[in-house]
Amino acid sequence: MERAWAEVPTHVRVNRWGSIGASLLVAALVLSLGRAGAAAQFRAVINPGVGIGPLTLGMRAMDVPRILQKEITPKIADDRVIYDVPSLGFTAWATDGYVVKIRTTSAMHKTPSGIHPGRIWNEGMLAMCGGMALTSDIPGGTEYTCPFAGIGFEVVRREIKGISVTRVRTR
Repeated sequence: MERAWAEVPTHVRVNRWGSIGASLLVAALVLSLGRAGAAAQFRAVINPGVGIGPLTLGMRAMDVPRILQKEITPKIADDRVIYDVPSLGFTAWATDGYVVKIRTTSAMHKTPSGIHPGRIWNEGMLAMCGGMALTSDIPGGTEYTCPFAGIGFEVVRREIKGISVTRVRTR
């Protein structure tokens, strides 16, 4: 006999925590089920001008799939090779065999000051760029690039959708 979700009996032992213990159990279950899609993702630190997590600027492009432990079919665009891994939230661009730009769309990847995709755009601008940046239009939004900090923000409807790391420009 097949049962619907609402008909499944639940047995929660009430202890000194009472209904709080049951609520915590249900909340933990809901959170774990909600995170199932993000299970493949991992926490990573965004270091402006350096890299994101295990990926660093200047590393050999052929090492990207090995480091991310994923089979990646690179795409060719103009003079760049692009390694895109949506399941991890990473995209890496390489020129002449070396990584020159890394982008993340995962909220689990954060700068040391806590800026990550999903935050309000001006928080990232103030924390990382001192409020000054170059702007360019992207589909559906604007990209704010801070070349002297080595970081850029893709913003759609006031929210950071992606964070890119590039080499710091000195001139």
